[in-house]
Amino acid sequence: MHLAHALALGPLGVSLLAIGLGAALPPQGQERRPAAPPSVATVRRIDVERDLRLVARIEGTTPAYSWWPLSIDVELVNASPSTSYRIVLPGDGSDAGLREPDVFLSTEILAEDGTWTLMPRHGAVRCGTYDSNWLDEVVRLAPGASRRLQWISKPDLPDHGTVRLRAHYVYTARPARSRSGAEDPAASLGLGAMEGVEPFELVSAPLEFVLAAPETTRAQLERDLALEVTREGSGPAFSWELQHFRARLTNRSTTRALRVVRPTFPWLDGCHQPRVTDFARVDLGSGTLQAASRLAGGFYDGPMDGELQRPREVDWREQVVELLPGQSIECELPPSFALHEVEKARTAALSIEYAYDGRPACGADRLPATAPAAFGAMAAIPPFRLRSNEVAWPVRSPMRIEVVPRADRDPRQATSLSECLRIVLRNDGDEPIEVSSAQRAAKLEVSTSQFTLGERSVDVRGTLAIGPLVLPARGELSLLEDPAVDVRALWTTPRDPRSPPAYEPGRVEALLHRPGWTHAFRAMRTVAAK
Repeated sequence: MHLAHALALGPLGVSLLAIGLGAALPPQGQERRPAAPPSVATVRRIDVERDLRLVARIEGTTPAYSWWPLSIDVELVNASPSTSYRIVLPGDGSDAGLREPDVFLSTEILAEDGTWTLMPRHGAVRCGTYDSNWLDEVVRLAPGASRRLQWISKPDLPDHGTVRLRAHYVYTARPARSRSGAEDPAASLGLGAMEGVEPFELVSAPLEFVLAAPETTRAQLERDLALEVTREGSGPAFSWELQHFRARLTNRSTTRALRVVRPTFPWLDGCHQPRVTDFARVDLGSGTLQAASRLAGGFYDGPMDGELQRPREVDWREQVVELLPGQSIECELPPSFALHEVEKARTAALSIEYAYDGRPACGADRLPATAPAAFGAMAAIPPFRLRSNEVAWPVRSPMRIEVVPRADRDPRQATSLSECLRIVLRNDGDEPIEVSSAQRAAKLEVSTSQFTLGERSVDVRGTLAIGPLVLPARGELSLLEDPAVDVRALWTTPRDPRSPPAYEPGRVEALLHRPGWTHAFRAMRTVAAK
């Protein structure tokens, strides 16, 4: 189009076009530089701190004691009649100062001389992963608008006294990052829409209230209350035997009555007090006790912890007891407290913790009730924790199960699984072991895929009932050949050639379990045809 106009104008038009192109092109031998980015207007700190307000208010009941629930609503308000401002909304990590913005509540305590002292900011314990990319949380706050802020940790409070709380919003212009905690400059994502906004800090007006001293101090409770755990029975126990424990809480004071909550163990315990936790340790032969894992289960007859048999909910406020000097209360611990990995242990040990955390009871809607009714008779009792003694006992595990290929048979001539292998149960101990009884019948589960029987490839499955059976001391039993084991439930199916290959052809699995045992006995072996 430009060339057509130039030709239409004749030599003069061509000359003008050449002049225009010459002005647009860089001088010969020089590279064309990119255009400078548009300048970003600076948003001054003095303007932001003049127009933005941080407003904090207590929602609901002002706490009378330091452990009562405290909910503080914090809003960021733009008080300017005409100017809008870009802000960053708090996100995961803002509560710990790990990203923009840093939001928190500071606490001051009034001293007897009338001066205020700032409490150290401890912060909450949290993981190291957080949302380091805050660019998508930049919003524009219009004149007169407000935003409620989230991710504000609960404040640190003294045991009692007059306190003053302030909310803080601090923007320091730290670039967003693509990875949590990354210091690599390559992880920097810049400031995004906050480019040009100077660092600023907003502080709310103080919230002042008085915290009453507790009826009894935590130190007194933890000094005068004793928690003891005992094991029913004495002497060694088989690793598969469910152990039973009892807990006793005693007031050792000679002059003071103490108020406590009797331990109960409902099915739904999210709003329950106290929390009783078990700690199990085992010695695997090194002479040193180490933490034991909790057993998984549910895929066979055990482990059985009776959880579904517990009451669904218990109002713990009805379990408050006034313990007179020297008085005790006792309770039986649930079976789940005994369900730990002790199969390979020589010694096992158990201790428990009683933790009254001062959390409110929940109403019928599963939401925390309002103080002081939420605490009942414990309203003035502070949170406390007690750790019990550790009870230990010897563990024996003399029984084991094995899959043993038969050396006296040719698998190429076999027509059944028992003609190829034996499932052997051995007792390495000096006393007989009851494997199955009429009241508690054991079961043997057998399975194998793509197993070779003669010229056939088959799958074998079955859950075999076991009648009354005793394993003699220092003896063994071949379960597939014992009359107490009902092998008729073991079925063999020819494998369809079109079926996908088994994950591990010829692997035989045997699982022996019995109701009430805390763990099963398992054996696995791959049996190859000769």
